[in-house]
Amino acid sequence: MSTFNRIVSLILTLVTLLGCVSFTLPASAADTATISFDLNGGCNPPSDITVDCGTVIYLTDHVPSKPGMVFRGWAFNKADADKGNITYPVGVQNPILVNSSATLYA
Repeated sequence: MSTFNRIVSLILTLVTLLGCVSFTLPASAADTATISFDLNGGCNPPSDITVDCGTVIYLTDHVPSKPGMVFRGWAFNKADADKGNITYPVGVQNPILVNSSATLYA
């Protein structure tokens, strides 16, 4: 760390400790996460969900469609979805803590 950066850091620390000024650092893109949906060949996708990291979400009851198939829910990867190993069944309101971006598969 350069001398200049050390001085600036010290000044900001002192100002904050003395309560002379308060400030909030702006959120960065790293503070948010997006849940997206892969329909695995189906139609009518739900909208992506972008939230602050640490937010609890519930999946909607949105049901995509695919001719000849019955939608059962969402899986964390395509292989599980293809096998019918569903992590989040449709209609079940399980809380999901979002800490990073992810794709769920139909």
